[in-house]
Amino acid sequence: MSPEAATGPGVVTAAGRKILVAGASRGLGLGLAKSFAAHGWNVVATQRSAAAGLRAAAAAADGRIRIARLDITDEQAVESLHRQLADELFDVIFIVAGVSDTDPNKPVHQVPAHEAAQVFISNAYSPMYFAEAFFDRLKPDGTLAIMTSRMGSLALVSTSEDGTWEVYRASKAALNMLARCFYQRHRPDGCTLLLLHPGVVKTDMGGEGAPLDLATSVEGLYETLFKWQGTGEQLFLDYQGNILPW
Repeated sequence: MSPEAATGPGVVTAAGRKILVAGASRGLGLGLAKSFAAHGWNVVATQRSAAAGLRAAAAAADGRIRIARLDITDEQAVESLHRQLADELFDVIFIVAGVSDTDPNKPVHQVPAHEAAQVFISNAYSPMYFAEAFFDRLKPDGTLAIMTSRMGSLALVSTSEDGTWEVYRASKAALNMLARCFYQRHRPDGCTLLLLHPGVVKTDMGGEGAPLDLATSVEGLYETLFKWQGTGEQLFLDYQGNILPW
C-alpha cells in the first residue's frame, strides 16, 4: 500500500484512533503524547515514576490521555502492563524510551562495562522485548514505531563530524538490527515497522544548544508516522520523512 493510500479517501481519520506511547514522562515522549491527543487520538502514555508534565498534559487533554506506570527495562512491569491492557488494541505502539551514557565523549574502552551494558539494555534489548510482548496488542493493520537515531546508521558514520557517542551509536545500531529481525519474523502478520529519527532536539539528551525545537520534531514525527502507518513497510526515516540508509 502506498503512503497516499494510507491517508487517502475511505481511510479512517485520526480522530478516535488509539496509540500506546511507551516512555512519555518528558521530552519527546511527552511531546508525542500531547501531539497525538491534540490530533484526536486516544493515548495511553507510560511513565516510569510520577511525572508532573505528563499529569498536566492528561488533565488538559479532555480524557484523551490515560497514564500507566512502566519501567521498560523491568520485564515484570512489562508483563503487568500487558495484563492491564489485555482488552485493548492499538492502531500504533510507539516506543520512545532510551538513554545515553554519562559521558558520550568517552570511547567505548573508557566506558565501564556495567554502564555500557545498561545503555544496550535500555536502548536495544528492552524496546524489542516490549515490542514482542505487545505485538498482540496491535490491530491487524497496526504500526509499530520505535524512536531510534541516525547515529545508528552504519552508512552515515563515515560522514559524521566526530567519533563521539560510541556506545550510544552502537546501541542504536543494535536496535535497528533487532527491529529488522522483528519485522522479518512478523512480516506475514502484516506488520508495519517505522524506525524514526527525531533530529537533534532541545531535550535533556539533546541539550539547550540543539538546533531543533521540540514542537517541530514532534509534529514532523506525527506527520511522518501518519503518512506511513498501516502500509506494511519497514522504513528508517527522519522526522521530515526522509528515508535514511541503514
